[in-house]
Amino acid sequence: MLQPDAARRPGGAIVIGLGALGELTPGELARAFAGGLLEYACVCLQVRAAGHAAAPPMGEHGLRVASLLSGSGYGGLSIALCTRALIDGARSANRRLEDAGMACRIGHIAIYEQSEARAIAAAVAIEQFMAEARYQGSFTFERRIRHSPGGYRRILPSLSGDNGWRRVQIVAADLSGALRFTVLTDRAHNSVDEEPNQRQAVDGLIMDATDNTTDQPGLSRALYELMLPNGLKAAIPEMRGLILAVDQSAAIYPWELMRDEAGSEESPLSTRIGMVRQLASLREQPSAVSPPSNSVLVIGDTDSGLPELPAAQAEAQDVARMFGAYGYQVRELLRPQAQRVLVHLFDERYFAIHLAGHGEVAGPGIAHTGLVLGPKTRLTAAQVGKLKRVPQFVFINCCHLGDMRPDAIAPWSKLAASLATAFIEMGSQAVIAAGWRIDDQAASIFAHSFYHAMLSGEYFGDAVRLAREAAYLQFPASNTWGAYQAYGDDRYRFPNTQSRPWQAPDYHYHGHLLADLETLHARLAGADPARRAAIEEKLGSIEEAARARFFGCADIRENMAATRAGLGGLENTLRAIEHYRAAHSAADGKVGLRALAHWAELEIRQGAALCGLDAGAGIEVPAVPDMAQGRQLLQDGKQHIDLLVALAPTAQRLALLGRYWALQARLACRAGNSGAPALRAMTDACLAALEEARRRSGAADCDLIFQVLGGALLLKAHGDGGAWGTLDAQLGDLLHDAIAYARQRHADEHRAIDAGAPVRAALLAALWQAPAGQPFDAPARAAFLALYHDAVRRHGSIGEPETITAPLRFLLELLPSDSPETGLRSAVQALASQLQASLPGSSPGNPSLAPRHNGAHSARPDSPAASS
Repeated sequence: MLQPDAARRPGGAIVIGLGALGELTPGELARAFAGGLLEYACVCLQVRAAGHAAAPPMGEHGLRVASLLSGSGYGGLSIALCTRALIDGARSANRRLEDAGMACRIGHIAIYEQSEARAIAAAVAIEQFMAEARYQGSFTFERRIRHSPGGYRRILPSLSGDNGWRRVQIVAADLSGALRFTVLTDRAHNSVDEEPNQRQAVDGLIMDATDNTTDQPGLSRALYELMLPNGLKAAIPEMRGLILAVDQSAAIYPWELMRDEAGSEESPLSTRIGMVRQLASLREQPSAVSPPSNSVLVIGDTDSGLPELPAAQAEAQDVARMFGAYGYQVRELLRPQAQRVLVHLFDERYFAIHLAGHGEVAGPGIAHTGLVLGPKTRLTAAQVGKLKRVPQFVFINCCHLGDMRPDAIAPWSKLAASLATAFIEMGSQAVIAAGWRIDDQAASIFAHSFYHAMLSGEYFGDAVRLAREAAYLQFPASNTWGAYQAYGDDRYRFPNTQSRPWQAPDYHYHGHLLADLETLHARLAGADPARRAAIEEKLGSIEEAARARFFGCADIRENMAATRAGLGGLENTLRAIEHYRAAHSAADGKVGLRALAHWAELEIRQGAALCGLDAGAGIEVPAVPDMAQGRQLLQDGKQHIDLLVALAPTAQRLALLGRYWALQARLACRAGNSGAPALRAMTDACLAALEEARRRSGAADCDLIFQVLGGALLLKAHGDGGAWGTLDAQLGDLLHDAIAYARQRHADEHRAIDAGAPVRAALLAALWQAPAGQPFDAPARAAFLALYHDAVRRHGSIGEPETITAPLRFLLELLPSDSPETGLRSAVQALASQLQASLPGSSPGNPSLAPRHNGAHSARPDSPAASS
């Protein structure tokens, strides 16, 4: 319907029916789109012809339409299927308008979605569709997502963990020859279709299609239409790959040969999507022993007594060269005698076998199906069944040997006597076999392309698809691309091959890039070193991919900075600082105050590290200090902290200021100067943070409380007892609050170091009394060590040894050697020595305690740095 007022937007609406709930198919949706668009075009022509003011404007290329992804909600179809249905509907409508001679076309379609993730999924699907031959010349894609009011971001579960492969089980439904198709899903139900017996219709087609090497598209399309249920046909365009779980009855059919489109521009189905098989067998499987070897057996032709096969020999030489180039040990046999082949099969260990030569199919005058080894010798299923060491992978590039026809009348093959079946039943992980006579040159291209992909680290299913595509593109007149039946797991990969380095996509959408960065940062939590290295490699690839289009976006650089900082290490931290610097100078200004706080924290911690100080986990101390750069970073960080405090003196920002002064106090002591002025500034900042935290929430971080008490204790040792006197009366309440806070956080986040809060509190309580004349003597130290070890025994981990060694190092570093409270330093030194001796793997008698390890542990941007 059209609005009578042409000035209104939108000017009207196209309403299409989707049928009963749960019964919508992609084909029906495409037809509904086509019908709605066609009717809209006709109405527009009528209105325009009548000179009505409501006539929609006709753009340069035709009518403009905006559409939702109809069918992707309650309709139950995926975003990719709905997108394709919309495109197919528009193409069909335009073709019908053209055929009718009407001067109107659908010229522009915009897809609207509230969820950015759904919009990205649709855009990615369109990009993939536009690469297909059927759409080239008909559509162009702007490759851009425009942001409008009302949109939002959220996670789309279907975007993660789905590789696009679907499993279909095809088995005999009854003795009549009917087939049952079950599309296996991760839902509570599976879709089941039962097709009637088509043997009388398709046997002749299969005979014609496989009796020679010439491609016959019409026969391939007839097989597709006759053999597949309509529901499965509708779902196939969405799939990236298809796993056919077939039994003996279903295995006889050349599924790989089918075509799903009549257009001459469309390539066959199995060259566009992956297609592998898995064979269901009633035989009891023996315990397959796949030899852990690096050896490959390649046989090119045999001394068969039949005409020599130069193409098979050339193919074997090419395969052998390829394996050899990747470091495999290759046994290459060209025209070997039968005895030599059998010796190598049964007396050696091979992970892969490639067979190229003459094959025979049992029939009139031929007793066995197998590889012809000599005038009177065949390699048959009987010999394969005797193998004790079954190869992981087998490639049988011989005529007919992949056929699985169980009846002896048809000339395809007997299942029980098939070499391919024998290797599968013996436990090989992947088998490729030619199902009928093949063209020599096309077969060579298939084999070369397949091995190139597998040796480059591709998965089995993807490598097979690439090989079929290569054979089809170079030899389109031959049906060899469809002759190969690939059995195995689509994710099987050759041993000793590495997957190709991950490459970031060519990002066109801001949200797509942002989502990938956020996902990468989230995976840092708990990642082991190998995983962290992989994350760092991916981040580098993303940075390169985003450099041209998105390096001017503040939120992009902010997320890159957070992940770099979480990875830890000198280079990553400095690059994180550079990202933050770029984010805060970006023109769009989309950066948060939290990022400024994290930037300041990185600057002060890395600045201290460059000056030679251990500044906490994730921050690397270089072998050679760089005092100039370190002091500059410290100064920059202080400026940013002051800016944050001036905006709002929150507890977190004041605590960050306290950590800055703690580092400055340590640097002063390292330089031989008094650290008291910096200690005083540290304590003042932490006291202000403590007061702010109490005022805002009534509770303070336990790390902040411990830092306040440590600072007051050190100032007392330097002769400034103001803070110590103020806090002395509050000591019990402060320690109680710290322990309560740590226990609550431990319950929420299960941080091991929080379980050690009572031990830290006991240490401070004991040391606090030294200035008052109560020395921390040997019995007191023994009691404390007993408390420490008891906590470790009960909790398993309390973040030791950092729970105690970090504050002890801080005290030892800043306590004056001529302290008027002479018992304090000696007490700390004695405790440090005893604690060091009790730690596993530590040498006793080291009162200074070794600096802690600077591991690359992830820290959230909004979490406080480790307490000094």
